[in-house]
Amino acid sequence: MNIKAAQEELCSSYANGAIGVAVSGVVWLASGIAALGLDVRLAMAVLFFGGMAIHPLSTLIVRQILKRPAVSPDNSLEMIGLLTVPVILLGLFAGYLVSGDKPAWFFAIALMAVGARFLTFKTIYGLSHYIVLGFALLAIGFVGIWLAFPSGDLIAIAGGTIELIAAASLWSARPKAAV
Repeated sequence: MNIKAAQEELCSSYANGAIGVAVSGVVWLASGIAALGLDVRLAMAVLFFGGMAIHPLSTLIVRQILKRPAVSPDNSLEMIGLLTVPVILLGLFAGYLVSGDKPAWFFAIALMAVGARFLTFKTIYGLSHYIVLGFALLAIGFVGIWLAFPSGDLIAIAGGTIELIAAASLWSARPKAAV
């Protein structure tokens, strides 16, 4: 399977990745709200455990609700998404290590890791939306650290909001086939 065909199949199967980005946006918003009104450690747990649910939940939605077909076994691009998961895990780990002194950095570093991972989605889906999304999330995380935000709530809420906007843009992008 050539790269263009592989990208088109992934766009069709995962609705341009819009559902996964939307679910991720909701997780970030939930984490930000928890950081805003509750406890920062709870907000970290919401982000960690909610993050673990993003792929299963978005796959459930695209397969069961949107009735999208699974990706064929010979499509090697799907593996890139799996192989880049450690980037997020490293971001969460690094963020957690510094969170004792600087709790906002947990959210900033985790958001930058997510942004870095989204840059690879340009290759997976062939959509430039992911370059814009990735750099937007990297910028939010960087600004949160640079300006020494005292809390991660604004970082998480901003990241979640950007992801929801990106999800809407991805959903409305070129035809996704098999609707």
